[in-house]
Amino acid sequence: MRANYLTLRLTLRVLVMMLTGAALIAMAAYSGAH
Repeated sequence: MRANYLTLRLTLRVLVMMLTGAALIAMAAYSGAH
């Protein structure tokens, strides 16, 4: 159970990092296009 919890937290952290990176790339592309 504890291993499942740690795995879930790690997955959520990776997803947040991916979303943050995508948002930064999108903002950079948007500001670069304008």
